[in-house]
Amino acid sequence: MILHELGERFNSPTVNLFFKAEDYLKFLENLDYYLKRALVEVGSEKNYPVAKLDDITIYFMHYSSFDEAKITWQKRVARINKNNLYVIFVQQSGCTEQVLEAFDKLPYKHKLALTAKPMPEIKCSYCIHGTAQPNGEVMDLCKYEGKFTGKRWIDEYDYVGFLNKK
Repeated sequence: MILHELGERFNSPTVNLFFKAEDYLKFLENLDYYLKRALVEVGSEKNYPVAKLDDITIYFMHYSSFDEAKITWQKRVARINKNNLYVIFVQQSGCTEQVLEAFDKLPYKHKLALTAKPMPEIKCSYCIHGTAQPNGEVMDLCKYEGKFTGKRWIDEYDYVGFLNKK
């Protein structure tokens, strides 16, 4: 969503899809390994493609077919600039405090964890106040705060400033 808003080219294969929290962490912990693996379609009851990348599952909810998802994935993997990575983790999809702690320890220079409550022990965290779901996770940050505000929940964070960090 952020890249779309800024009119930037999608240089990340993780745009328009999602992982369960533990799988995303595993992906980031072993990025080089997983980027070399082939996507394999798996059967699913979802109305969008689901694939395995070795032992992690990826949900391509904005794609109409596995072939489209695979071609887009491969194209974007080729665009990755490993010297200029910005990684964002949103406290969703089963994200526990332990997962956030492990994410905080990853050696990425530019990382951000968007959380539902203040977590000062997670150095890279930023709380989006008012977004906590009953399960403690962050709501969909693309939703608007109110009918007439014109402001989405994600707009509380200065993501442009984050992306401009050197």
